[in-house]
Amino acid sequence: MYEEEAENLPQRKRRSDSGPRLIERDLAALRWIAQQCAIRLDHLCILLARLTPAGEYVKTPKEAGRLTEKRVMAVTRRWEALGLIEKRWMLVGAPPGC
Repeated sequence: MYEEEAENLPQRKRRSDSGPRLIERDLAALRWIAQQCAIRLDHLCILLARLTPAGEYVKTPKEAGRLTEKRVMAVTRRWEALGLIEKRWMLVGAPPGC
């Protein structure tokens, strides 16, 4: 019954502003990375933590002054989806960088 009702509903138009978005922290980090030409993932964890205002953490970071690699990987995936960065290995065995 619910499936029939769902089929009869009009399709919602996709919002023009849907998808990945940049925040001020992202813009500041991308400017810094552009000046340096690259950054390692472990250093990006520190940079993003420094650029994030203290009250804007969704939850308290596990390590003070550093975002987790999981969180930073989510940020870099968003940047990749927007075509702003590409990740590459700098050295064998080292963390990937942007």
